Amino acid sequence: MQVEEEIPPLSKEEIIKEYLSQPDYTFISGKAKVDFNSDFGSGKVNLYVRSIKDSLLWIAAKKVSVEVGRVLITTDSIFIINRVDRAYQKFGLEEIQKRYGVSASLPYIQNMILGIPPMTDTTEYWKVNYDEKDYTIECMSENILHKFILDSTTGNITKGQFKEKFIASGNMLYKDYSYNIGTKAIPRYRYYQLTNDKEETITMETNFSKWEVDVTQPIRFSIPSNYTRLY
Repeated sequence: MQVEEEIPPLSKEEIIKEYLSQPDYTFISGKAKVDFNSDFGSGKVNLYVRSIKDSLLWIAAKKVSVEVGRVLITTDSIFIINRVDRAYQKFGLEEIQKRYGVSASLPYIQNMILGIPPMTDTTEYWKVNYDEKDYTIECMSENILHKFILDSTTGNITKGQFKEKFIASGNMLYKDYSYNIGTKAIPRYRYYQLTNDKEETITMETNFSKWEVDVTQPIRFSIPSNYTRLY
């Protein structure tokens, strides 16, 4: 009987290097199946993502083959189109905190969509621990306290938690690291749970079936003149 050799854990320095590394791309697009549940409803949609790094994020949601919504996020604004109700919203990025109880920048949101840790300033708050099985990293980013569990042999994140200063909190679960952007591994499966400052909860289970890096796709976003603006 052949016995598999045990994979030694990465060093603390190697784990930190992997955690802090950011994928090198200009344009990225992906497709995923999403199962969501919230206090306001639940359902399943196909999600189409197109992202220009540090510039904009475009998302379209479809049920079967019918588009039900579209989102555009820039460095300072968010636009949301609701095809079902023929309505739209437009507000500044800083309004996320007032509406959803959590503050975030465009790069932070882009990293969350990719399933990678946010950019982190290690001089602010930074703790790295090892328990003979996994590494734990605690850090601050965007005024949000994060705690991540990393596989000690790969450096891939398996679980995460965050708590925002405005009391919003959440949990994350990542697995099936079968994609790569350069040398950065990206998970196929992600689970997110967010509870805002109003104790409203949303969960989202996401399975990506496709990622394409630096293959430019068209980004179209226009609000029909007969749609009603919601405030």
